[in-house]
Amino acid sequence: MWRMLIDIARFNHFALDMLRDTQLPEKHRSKTRQRANQAYSHDQPQKKIGAYLAHEGYSNSFRDNYIIPLITALWNVHNARDALELPIAPLLRFMKDCDLLRSSLSWPKWMCVPGGINEIEAAVANTISTERVHLNTTIDSITKTDKPGWLAVQMKEGRIEYFNHVIVTTSAREALRLTSANATDEEVHALNGFQTARTVAILHSDTTSSEGWEKWDASW
Repeated sequence: MWRMLIDIARFNHFALDMLRDTQLPEKHRSKTRQRANQAYSHDQPQKKIGAYLAHEGYSNSFRDNYIIPLITALWNVHNARDALELPIAPLLRFMKDCDLLRSSLSWPKWMCVPGGINEIEAAVANTISTERVHLNTTIDSITKTDKPGWLAVQMKEGRIEYFNHVIVTTSAREALRLTSANATDEEVHALNGFQTARTVAILHSDTTSSEGWEKWDASW
């Protein structure tokens, strides 16, 4: 336990240095960090989490009981091997943005919205005309039009709506299917570069598991 706590403090302390190094040109990086990594890799942003932890001498307890559970909770990566194959730099940036790289072992104070996601959805919906909101609508395709900057969104029932911006929140494979009619080679290449994995989620209604922590129900 103590070794894991010490490693958490050490990881948080040196993570910020590594983040700075990945964002600077090679000639401006820390001289100590350059020398320490010369025999390993100068390609810091692509260094994998597992390789980084092993190279820096972090304990198995820190890896198995802190980093891997943290990744599975934040990014829904439910396979330990997959978690350790991710690049270290995006994890550090994400942890910094979430205030998880503290020098002390105190946990950051996060805010939650009373009422959860329903309140957020309602607030957003109130700013949009009901005529422009299409719920439970299956989209067949998204195509470019002759008018620059405009896209045609075809619904399953045959209706077509036109928009100047479309945000696709699906897997890359589904996005490619929707846009394949006139997608550019560059767009096809980019979307084909994504890989996905199946995630298993368990839905339960046991309120005793969060008794006294009802406000956490708004969390993901």
